Parts: sequence; C-alpha cells; structure tokens
Amino acid sequence: MAQGDGPQDPLYRDVALPFAVELPVMGVPARFEASSPRAMAAVERAYGTWRALAARPDLVGTGRVRIRLVVQSGEEGGESYPTIRARMPDNNRLLLHTTGSMALADAGRLEAHAFVTEALLASEDHFRHGVLDAVTLLLVTRLDRQPVHAAGIARDGVGLLLAGPSGVGKSSLAYAAMQSGYDLLSDDTVYAQLAPTLRVWGLGRPVTLPGASRQFFSEVDGFPVTRRGDQTKSLVPIRVEALPTMPLVGRVGICLLVRSPRPTLERLTSATVVEELKAGLEPGFDRFRDTIALACEQLSRGGSWRLGLAGSPRGSLPYLDRMVNELAANS
Repeated sequence: MAQGDGPQDPLYRDVALPFAVELPVMGVPARFEASSPRAMAAVERAYGTWRALAARPDLVGTGRVRIRLVVQSGEEGGESYPTIRARMPDNNRLLLHTTGSMALADAGRLEAHAFVTEALLASEDHFRHGVLDAVTLLLVTRLDRQPVHAAGIARDGVGLLLAGPSGVGKSSLAYAAMQSGYDLLSDDTVYAQLAPTLRVWGLGRPVTLPGASRQFFSEVDGFPVTRRGDQTKSLVPIRVEALPTMPLVGRVGICLLVRSPRPTLERLTSATVVEELKAGLEPGFDRFRDTIALACEQLSRGGSWRLGLAGSPRGSLPYLDRMVNELAANS
C-alpha cells in the first residue's frame, strides 16, 4: 500500500461529529460530541437537566471531560438488550463492547470514544445505563465525585444516604420514601464531592425496582422494564415534585441497611460506618478502596445509623423521619 493510501485515522478521532453540547454533569463540565441527532437526543435526555447549574456557577468546577459518540451501521445479534461486556485493564481505562458496538474511556486523559450501532441506540435506557453513563461517570468520578453505593433521599435540603449491598432493598425503600414526600437523589449510587466543601450529588434517574417489589407496590406491573446486568427491572418514573431543583445536598447523614426479623434502628460511630462500607465494596466500587474511607468519614459526621429492614418498606418510613429530623436539628 502506498504511503497516503487507506485510512489515516484508524481510531476515527477525526471523524466529523457535527452535534455538540457542553453540560455540567454533577458540576463537572462535560463536552458531548455526536455524529447523529439521535445520539445527541439521548445525551439531552440523560443530562440536559444539568443546564440548571448555569444559575449556580459556584457549583461548577474547572476540570473538563469529553465524550465522543459515533453512530454506525451494524447488527447486535437480534437482542432487545444487547449484552454489554466490560473490562478494565487498569484503573484508568474502561473497555465496553457488544456484538456490534464498542467504547473506550480513559480517565487519565478524561475522554471517551464510543462507536455504537443504531440497534443499540434503539434500546435507549440500556444504551444510557450500559454505555453512556458508564463512560461519562468513569471520567467524572476522577474529578472529586466519589461514588458511594447508596440510595439518596432528601427533605428540606437535608439528605440521608441509604447504603447497603445489592438486593438489600435500597431502591424499594427510596421509592417508598419518594411516595411519602421525600425528594429523590438516587436509588442506588450517589457521588460525594469533598472540596471546597462536602456536597452529595445524584443523577435524577428513574427508580429501578426488582420483580420482588411487586408484593409491596402493585403499580409496578404497569411500568416499562429494562435490563440491569442479568436482571429485568421495572423503570419507575420519578414524579416531577419528587425531583429537587438540583439533585444536591450539603447536609447529610448515612444509614447502613440490613435485613432483619423486625424493624430496628441503632446508632453507629463514624468509624464503624467506614469500616463496614470499605469491607463490603462490590465490583466497580472496589476501584475506590483507597478513597472511600475519607468520603464516608465526612458523610457520617452529621449522623450515622444501622436500620434493620423487615416486611414492607413503608414500615421503615418512621425511622427515616426520625433520622432526617435529627439531622435537621443538628445542622
């Protein structure tokens, strides 16, 4: 092959991406570039609400991330929810691929490149959760946004994090709290910013409830479903009035959730919270083993508890009220 023949940009870094927008995702400026309006529409639905931070420039950092989305032809094996396989060769790089799509996020460079099929993009929630959020959050978390495996609820600007292993009931309890009037930050993961002051961010996503939640919430049967790993879950829309103006709190406490024969509530020390959360880090969260202790120590300063869950999540609501009232009184 003569010099100059063939592709000069084998990684397609120079492919034309005519659609672009910058959005401050959790206060981190993120530039999204896309080759198709459909991909950009998915970005807008995922992160467009962060434009509200234009009125609060004090909450927006200086570090920037970049995400490039190239939409291409190709097949995904006829799967409604194409299997997304992930691998991290090191702590900085995330590789994702399906039958016809692939993505690489490099936290060291604060940029990601994704090549996705129209078929994958058609399953928009699956694409957003498995690809768009995966690469965007890998980058954002490197700019002082520590992920914590916890649901987040808030009332009158006071937040309570509900932490615990997968399957313990974080989403169901957060949903019950939302139904009772609490704002929802997140049903599974929140992000702690430590400087210049403690802030806890959520993403404002729909609640995802497992099939077992139908015994407590009959309305779940009427909601659309999606895939989360190897599980099918119901996507529960968030009531507009349950969304805070911005999914962000600065006054917060933390509660560890466990299953129990009967509802119980006990106070914990900050050291106990740090020790138990660090010991129970699940895949993905374990990448932050070296930084989780400092974040949890600060999160638990306002107050920390262990809540035993039994029966319907609604039975635990009085305990949530008690903890949030105490946090508000101590703020």
